[in-house]
Amino acid sequence: MPLPFDEIKRLLAYYVDELASRGGPKLAFDVTFRRYRQQLFAALAWWSGTLGQPPDAPAMQPRETSLEFIRRTTVAIDDLDALDSFA
Repeated sequence: MPLPFDEIKRLLAYYVDELASRGGPKLAFDVTFRRYRQQLFAALAWWSGTLGQPPDAPAMQPRETSLEFIRRTTVAIDDLDALDSFA
């Protein structure tokens, strides 16, 4: 079951705060959340590539694993309105 939208935002805010508290940069939450949503498309592209390999290439992942990660990524894209993050 996916995390509720508010829980994802709370978890990401926690990560941003922890990074800053340990000497990392203080990231603006709105920018960080937008980038988080946008990167989902790169994850989708990388996982999709595991399905269409040349015949002589080694198997990167079992087909079922690839399909499950693709499913999860597309659900996240929809749940987080990731397309709207480019507006």
